[in-house]
Amino acid sequence: MANEYKEKILELNDKVVLLQGEFTLSFRLVNLLKKEGLDVVAACSKRNVKEWKDDEGKYHKEMLFEFVQFRRY
Repeated sequence: MANEYKEKILELNDKVVLLQGEFTLSFRLVNLLKKEGLDVVAACSKRNVKEWKDDEGKYHKEMLFEFVQFRRY
């Protein structure tokens, strides 16, 4: 499966690939793409969490993810 995705990605002729997802597939694909000379990156974010209890006693949790940077594999 990783080889199939590698071929599809190479057809796009991009120099940088954002790659994230299922760990074992991503791991294999990162290695294959790096061997082809591509830069492979992941997006890094900051998680902001707000928790509160409303007037009815129910607990709520809100998470906001803010992009921080790309990180090279």
